[in-house]
Amino acid sequence: MVDHVEISSLDLRYEDCRLKSSKTEKELLTSILERGIRDPLQGVDVKGKRILLDGFKRYRCAIRLHLGSVL
Repeated sequence: MVDHVEISSLDLRYEDCRLKSSKTEKELLTSILERGIRDPLQGVDVKGKRILLDGFKRYRCAIRLHLGSVL
């Protein structure tokens, strides 16, 4: 099931475990501007918290684009 989730509600505890690539993020940012976020972010709900597991680059792009919610 795919839900829209407020960006501010995501728990980013695993963000520092992921590799960052500014080139890849710039390309993704352009793609999101043109087509939106095509692949939903993935995470789990644990005791009322939404923990982000996959989609950190998409998350950072959404922040840069001032999107209030993501898939």
